[in-house]
Amino acid sequence: ITASPKLSLGGSMLSEELKSKIYRFASEMLKGGTFADLSHSLRVWKLCEQIGKTENADLEVLYAAALLHDIAVPKYGVSCHYERGAQLAEEFLSQIGFPKEKVSRVISAIRAHSRYGGPEPSALEEKILYDADLLDCIGAVGIIRAVQRTPATPEEYPSIIEKQLENAEKGLQTQTAKKIAAEKIAFTRSFINQLKKELEEGVKP
Repeated sequence: ITASPKLSLGGSMLSEELKSKIYRFASEMLKGGTFADLSHSLRVWKLCEQIGKTENADLEVLYAAALLHDIAVPKYGVSCHYERGAQLAEEFLSQIGFPKEKVSRVISAIRAHSRYGGPEPSALEEKILYDADLLDCIGAVGIIRAVQRTPATPEEYPSIIEKQLENAEKGLQTQTAKKIAAEKIAFTRSFINQLKKELEEGVKP
């Protein structure tokens, strides 16, 4: 990620040094995470980048928000991670010299990204981070993350995964995210149907 192309939207540019500092901090804070780990945050960033370019969003804000949105989960759990994560991110970004005029937008996006609480996303970057995070809850990776997040019996997983699918179908904010979601939704539905079929066959006399 530190070798990725420079972010240059709206005439500004986030330096490789700042990106590297954000990456290293996220990597350290997310150690020990399972469903909310560094690989999840990196996937969220790539989705943010894809959506953000189409929606003409600020990629600098999205890079920092994506990498830092779950930094509180390993230590504090999911219940209030959006608020604790926002506090940690604000302190860190202020220390490393992240553009002052954009810190508050990163923090607002982190506060609004979670389905567990926090404000509803309203600004464009808030909606994009919310969508990217939600997209990583469906599809093949989303199914694996559901298993990591919620230990259950095989018979319980169809309803667990269906709930995630319902959240995605109802919750996505941007048209670009909805287009990206189509293939993931189709795959997830197919998986649920196959899982139900195999479970039903297993209990037949």
